[in-house]
Amino acid sequence: MLLPMNPANTTGLRCGILTISATHQGDTDESGAIVCDALTGAGHEVTQRRWIADDLSITRHLFREWVDSVKLDVIIAIGGTGLGSTDVTPEALAPLISKPMPGFGEVFRLLAFQKLGIHALESRAAAALCQGTLVYLLPGAAEAVSIAVRQLIVPQLGTALWTGRQRQTMAPADPATTDVFPLQQYAASGR
Repeated sequence: MLLPMNPANTTGLRCGILTISATHQGDTDESGAIVCDALTGAGHEVTQRRWIADDLSITRHLFREWVDSVKLDVIIAIGGTGLGSTDVTPEALAPLISKPMPGFGEVFRLLAFQKLGIHALESRAAAALCQGTLVYLLPGAAEAVSIAVRQLIVPQLGTALWTGRQRQTMAPADPATTDVFPLQQYAASGR
C-alpha cells in the first residue's frame, strides 16, 4: 500500500555533486555547473560539491562518507562512467548499492544515442538507492549531463518517494487499512 505524501514534501531535496576528473575543477567544471543550475532551479539545495581525481579508493570512500552521513537525499556523480582504464565510478559505488535502478541507465543511453550518436553506448551511466540516498552516475561530457539532469533527474526528483527524508514525512500506516501483515500477528499465526 502506498502511503499518501504531501506534494510540498517532494521539493527541496539536499543534493551533493561530485565531479570525478583529473582535469575539471571549479570554474572549468561545466558539467557540474549544469547540474548545480538545474537542481537549484528546480528548488533543490546543493549542500555538498567536491572535485576528486579518478581513483577507485578515494571515490568509494567519499561515496560511503556521503551516503552514511544521511545529510544528503541525492548524490550526482559526474565522470568515470566510460570504458577507459581510469573510469571506475560504477565500481566505486557497487558495494554500497541497496537497490539498483536499471531503467535510468537504459533510458539515458537511448536519449543520448538519439542526440549524440553511437558513443552513448559506451556510457555506464546508472542510478541506485544506497541506504536512503539516491545516487546517479553520469558521464563527464556536458551535453550528456544536460540530457540526464534536465530530462530525467530533475523530473524524477519531483516524485522523490525513496529518500530517507521523504520516508520520515509520510503519514504513518493505519493498521486497520494497511495490507501489511504485522510481524507479531504473523508469528502468532504459526505461518
